[in-house]
Amino acid sequence: MERLEGYYEGFDSSVAFNIRRVGTGLLVEPVGGVGPTMALAPRDIPGPGELESGEGSVVFTSPYMGGALDVEFTWRGDRVEALLERYRIVKRGPVRSYGG
Repeated sequence: MERLEGYYEGFDSSVAFNIRRVGTGLLVEPVGGVGPTMALAPRDIPGPGELESGEGSVVFTSPYMGGALDVEFTWRGDRVEALLERYRIVKRGPVRSYGG
């Protein structure tokens, strides 16, 4: 799951998130503290080969506004993207401190 951890930006860099691995799930933290932190659990636990392959996807889910929010991560080579709410966010590097 290290492949999915990192600093992500979207919408012309107007939104940014740190995504960290926590056990078998992920924690989504808005950079700058604007918005809630969100815990994601894998819908299906991916095998190591799935996450290490050159191309693939995995879906995580989180309770959200009385329902559930699915977040899909996709990767091809070194590029990792996620669909989070209405944003397509792209991994730009390792997790960053809130200072930048």
